Amino acid sequence: MAKGAFSPKSKFLGMVEMLNSIEAEFYFKQNREMHTLSNADADIRFKNIKNDIDLSTASMICCELVNKTQNIGETNEEIYFDLIETFKIIDSGIVFLSTLKFINKIISHLGYALVNNADINLPFTYFDFQKGNLNNVSGVRLSESEAKVFQAIFDDENITKDIEKNDFIKIYNSLIRFLKIHLDRNITLNSIELLN
Repeated sequence: MAKGAFSPKSKFLGMVEMLNSIEAEFYFKQNREMHTLSNADADIRFKNIKNDIDLSTASMICCELVNKTQNIGETNEEIYFDLIETFKIIDSGIVFLSTLKFINKIISHLGYALVNNADINLPFTYFDFQKGNLNNVSGVRLSESEAKVFQAIFDDENITKDIEKNDFIKIYNSLIRFLKIHLDRNITLNSIELLN
């Protein structure tokens, strides 16, 4: 609990906003769900994320995905650093492709792998939800732009260009469907509704 954190005279003003990365000290009392914040310093502030609805939404999608796929109380330093790096890319304006790449990283952290077995030069590309692979034989047929987005997800080079929102939503739905099938749990991320 950060009592009075949003009052104009608070030393925590601006620190405890959503999507800030902070180092915090708090008073811990056993058998309580809420603890009192005593000190906080900002590590990283993502100023562009807070000023743009698409950037904010993409960041919230990443946070929700971590929340829905990790066990309560579980800490994972690697996922945390992947999340912070994704926020940095989103904050730079490459919103949708960086979010899809983060979803792919979560899939990998969960022990699954999406595999690219497709030749983009062949006329048809498919995504197989059961096997998690891109191929030229079976699965859900992808449009040319969707196939290119999948190729970009697999590309390890630095992201220099973003993708269209419509392509993002289609591939996002495919990746979430893949997770639902393999985790056998309902993963519904409410943040995606802000993009519609």
